[in-house]
Amino acid sequence: KSIVDGITENDLESLSNIHTVTDCIFIQSRQYLRSIKFLRNLETVEGRRSCQGHDGGTFVVGGNTNLTEMGTPKLKQVKSGKVFIGMNENLCGVDSIPFNDSIAPERSTVKSNAPKPYCDSVKYCHESCDQTKGCWGRGPGMCFECAKFKLHDNCINWCNSSESLYIAAEKECDFCHAECITCNGPGAHNCTQCKNVELDGECVQTCPVNFYFVDNDKKCRKCHENCHNYGCTGPGNFVGLGGCNKCDFALVDKYGTLTECIHSVSIEKPCSRILNQTNFFWGTPSSNDLDPSVVNKIEKGICRPCHPECESCTNFGQEEKVHGCVCKNYRVFSNGYYDG
Repeated sequence: KSIVDGITENDLESLSNIHTVTDCIFIQSRQYLRSIKFLRNLETVEGRRSCQGHDGGTFVVGGNTNLTEMGTPKLKQVKSGKVFIGMNENLCGVDSIPFNDSIAPERSTVKSNAPKPYCDSVKYCHESCDQTKGCWGRGPGMCFECAKFKLHDNCINWCNSSESLYIAAEKECDFCHAECITCNGPGAHNCTQCKNVELDGECVQTCPVNFYFVDNDKKCRKCHENCHNYGCTGPGNFVGLGGCNKCDFALVDKYGTLTECIHSVSIEKPCSRILNQTNFFWGTPSSNDLDPSVVNKIEKGICRPCHPECESCTNFGQEEKVHGCVCKNYRVFSNGYYDG
């Protein structure tokens, strides 16, 4: 004759996703069952039919010698039928649960479980639980009702700002936004201290590309408009530390040094119109005329002063035909004559 092994607590874990039972629940085991936490997500017993032989009982947990906790913190309603939890000699916490007032409309019987003086002496229900309402098991997540505050599924003593918590409702805490160190409400706009940086009253992980921040206040500040979309390290209208990372268009002095980034210009708007001067010319960055380190800082174009001997020009140099130089003082002809 073959022997079939009995069902184990691990086998019962397959029931852990049950939220509603339509008929009844009857649990009895004199041997191994220490908890019915495999029903930890149970919320409702509809009680359409009572358990056979239990006089209208639809939620019956009785005669479980080794049962030490219920483990059903989400149970909110037994719609029809009676509740019986008794003769579980090692079960604490349930005797104070207000079944009749809160869970079951019909008569509930909770008796002959572990003596309450013993349960109180071992501080079975967590300190954050309302001790007058009992608990479903050990730990802050097993309270029937919180004594002070609730954080999601756990009871806590206070919404501690140092733990990035805030008071969300009466007796209820919640976590601040991920970008907050402390806050007074939900969302990144309710932070009172930012974890990283602040942009327009809201905490963000990093400043956008056209913003920079100063370490001492962690506030994102807008780059100079002439930095375009290259970002910056400060408010300056130049390329380097404290200014733009790069220019679209730049002003270069007679020595070939980049002095500042300038507003968008084009061939239709040459430098003379932008700078209100005629002795500047417009061109593209060219390593033939400028040091490569300067060329690499300019993306589209430069405005550069003409040669000192030119009133106006189209490129840097003194020749009329090659550089478009309009002489400021004298012209030198090939025969050596001067023209003033």
